[in-house]
Amino acid sequence: MKLVDPNGLSTTTGWRTWNAALVTREFLFTDRSIKDKRIVDISSGNGVLAIALTQQGGLVYATECDLCIELLKANISNNFPSKENTFPHVVTLNWDEGITSLANLVPLE
Repeated sequence: MKLVDPNGLSTTTGWRTWNAALVTREFLFTDRSIKDKRIVDISSGNGVLAIALTQQGGLVYATECDLCIELLKANISNNFPSKENTFPHVVTLNWDEGITSLANLVPLE
């Protein structure tokens, strides 16, 4: 997995890999198939979980706020350079706008 470190800011909240992302990844990969399952990764940060889930066949929607969205997009592009790959989708989600905005961006069917 290739990740961008934005000028040494990897310890800042949205730009670091949280242990919860790593534990969730391991949990989902243990005797569970996520292939073709629709998954929303809320507050994706640098995208580690979204990237790993997509690599395992998940249909991932990676969300992040305006402040961190460019880092997320860069990491997604570094790991999925082909234009043919449609996942993970990157979606801007600002908490002050409410989670209802997410419902308009992620198809449920």
